[in-house]
Amino acid sequence: MPHTDDPLADIHALAAAYRHRAREHPHLYTVLFGGVQTFDPTGDPVGPLLDGIDRALAASTLTGDATSIALSIWVTLHGLVALELAGALDAATAEATLQSAIPATLRGWSTAAR
Repeated sequence: MPHTDDPLADIHALAAAYRHRAREHPHLYTVLFGGVQTFDPTGDPVGPLLDGIDRALAASTLTGDATSIALSIWVTLHGLVALELAGALDAATAEATLQSAIPATLRGWSTAAR
């Protein structure tokens, strides 16, 4: 994903791309992320997220531990996508939830909230 001057917008774009790819390829998503998962902050899927978080930390937009921030975003996003793919959320509800849940999670880690 390209970087912009707004790391929070970049993180949100990554979350939207994650959901989009899962919806386009639900069978691959299930193979990669179905079942019990462990969170590996050194793994490839998490790298771009950590990059955005590191940029937000450097800009003093977010505060906290990068791995903890990444985990909270991933838990939120993974739960949303898993529920949508399982049919518990329709597309419109999932989209509205994505548009509110990711910014809310980021606000929880914002320097303004501390």
